[in-house]
Amino acid sequence: MAKGDRVLDPEAIQDFQQYIQAQLDHLDNVVVPSMESGTLSYAPAFGRLDSSVQAARVYNDFFGATWDNVQQLRGVYKAMLKQLNGALGAHDESETANTADTTNIDGQMTA
Repeated sequence: MAKGDRVLDPEAIQDFQQYIQAQLDHLDNVVVPSMESGTLSYAPAFGRLDSSVQAARVYNDFFGATWDNVQQLRGVYKAMLKQLNGALGAHDESETANTADTTNIDGQMTA
């Protein structure tokens, strides 16, 4: 193989898929439940000072932005997994076609 040739490594893709799936599972099983009904679902007590109204607004805006970011990240992870599955499927089809092309009429592998 010449220097600079690109080679698809199915094992590396599978390892990366496992990593991405673990990150998605962490979001789905830890982060999202904590934000929905766990520790992170409770806003801090800001008190009754005039500045507490503004602090509550800032907190709510930040929480909303964080929630949106988590949902976007989940979408990115799902899209990555879909694309990686597609790459593996295309690789399998390509390998099957390459193998078929290397056989001669008698069904023997050519060297």
